Amino acid sequence: MKADADFDFSQYDFDGDGYISAWDELAVFIVVPQTTSAGFVRNLWTGAVPQGSLFDSEELSEHVPVTGLSGLSSTIKVIAFYLPQFHPIPENDRWWGKGFTEWTNVTKAKPQFPGHYQPHLPGELGFYDLRLVEVQRRQTELAKMYGIYGFCYYHYWFGGKRLLERPFEQMLQHRELDFPFCICWANENWTRTWDGAHSQMLIGQTHSPEDDFAFIQNLEPALRDERYIRIDGRPLIVVYRPALLPDPKATARRWREYCRGVGLGEVFLAYTWAFEMIEPEKLRRSWRSRLC
Repeated sequence: MKADADFDFSQYDFDGDGYISAWDELAVFIVVPQTTSAGFVRNLWTGAVPQGSLFDSEELSEHVPVTGLSGLSSTIKVIAFYLPQFHPIPENDRWWGKGFTEWTNVTKAKPQFPGHYQPHLPGELGFYDLRLVEVQRRQTELAKMYGIYGFCYYHYWFGGKRLLERPFEQMLQHRELDFPFCICWANENWTRTWDGAHSQMLIGQTHSPEDDFAFIQNLEPALRDERYIRIDGRPLIVVYRPALLPDPKATARRWREYCRGVGLGEVFLAYTWAFEMIEPEKLRRSWRSRLC
């Protein structure tokens, strides 16, 4: 359907004014520009935005903080996994084509059954680029508003080589992003089949005692950050698939040894119950908990 001002609606038997009167919130969405933030829209509902400022280009071009809104609260601390692949990197350019990001896969999704909501297209933030700190600032505000306690960043470490680390490093550098965080080491191989196996490998894991110490040493600045999530005072480190480690207990022992030695104290180790479905008892002496 045409969207310009010259479109002739007289051919349709539709009472637009009556419809808007019955559903007054639709009037907001009809006149609000697409680039307007959700916070701005909610301020419209509450009368926090002065009348006449809706199309003020200067106001819309600036960051509009989500303020004066009571966020959800709960005794349960919800930690959202944070996938950082929503920005391009040279490695993905080589492996998947110039400009590849997770958005490439998102937009390819197709419904598999009637009523299946696919693809899930982005909302307020649009097809955002995580190289922009402004995006992370807005994500933090939205997370607070909707009761998220913190972010758990997927951490990609391959024998000293890190990938997709920019959003995490930006978060460390920008102290104004006042939001709890931790990391989950996504300790799989990267393959063309997206299964973490050994076929068609793009970049693989290399494990050794030296690498265990290098990993935790590299993570030390984050563990010292006052925003880092702690459980009973212990920094939380999550491992995606500990069963892929040659000796998970030895790795845990080395990490604990290092953290004690540099004055970080004890760490709280957890893992996701994602693939192998390992019973906690099998790792209980080294790994404190599992995340479903």
